[in-house]
Amino acid sequence: MDEIHPFPAWLTIDDAPSTDTPCKLDALAARAIKATWFCRGEYIER
Repeated sequence: MDEIHPFPAWLTIDDAPSTDTPCKLDALAARAIKATWFCRGEYIER
């Protein structure tokens, strides 16, 4: 896992959280994938 792929990709998830956020988190965690989440303020307050 310490190797860097020669063609890295950056994953961003916009307008989070949503109803499918738990599923996305589980899928990313299962594969040890990092992502950047852009959360909407109106959802963070909830």
